[in-house]
Amino acid sequence: MATKKEPLLSYDEATGRTEVYHYDAIENRSIIETVQDIEPILIQNRADYNSFDENARWGSPTRQSQETFHHVGRIPNVILEQMPAEMRQGFMSGKGLHGKAWKRWLNDSDNQMFRTRPGRV
Repeated sequence: MATKKEPLLSYDEATGRTEVYHYDAIENRSIIETVQDIEPILIQNRADYNSFDENARWGSPTRQSQETFHHVGRIPNVILEQMPAEMRQGFMSGKGLHGKAWKRWLNDSDNQMFRTRPGRV
């Protein structure tokens, strides 16, 4: 990597995401590094998780059989971008193989910091 200060390409204040340009003279290649301060997201996730009633039911309060959406996690962009494309595309659908992969990922104890609600998805 070059020793001089690398140019800042972009900074998104809303997400805390920064892109920096690097040039590797030895390999003769350009590199765009993306970093994100995920600490604010993790702090909000922990606050939401701790404030949620662990005994709250899944489903609609008026019709328990009705399928509803629940906010179960907040995942930083830099983590999402590292996921396989199929999982990213299936992120919102929640159906099929990729929906199952997301459930496994969200239920994995290693990823609990991204959860905003207790229980199993």
